[in-house]
Amino acid sequence: MLPSAQLDFAPYLAPDRKRAARLAVKRAMAQGLIVAPAACACCGDERRVIPHHDDYERPLDVVFLCFRCHKTGHGLWGFRGYATLAEAVAA
Repeated sequence: MLPSAQLDFAPYLAPDRKRAARLAVKRAMAQGLIVAPAACACCGDERRVIPHHDDYERPLDVVFLCFRCHKTGHGLWGFRGYATLAEAVAA
């Protein structure tokens, strides 16, 4: 894997794709198709969890993390050889 400074994050930051993925999750949650767990998938913190996408092409494939793990995970993604944030926070 390339060091994070050499990764091309542009496809993951495309505003329309990102917006569409967020909206898909919001709608799925409103319809009860996706239910946020009571705790962070990484640390188990029971404060508010937020959905995170590893790939905007799979908009309903999310992992729910607390703010701290979400922020920390973004720092790890593409760094220690992890392919996705879910792998990074699971390690």
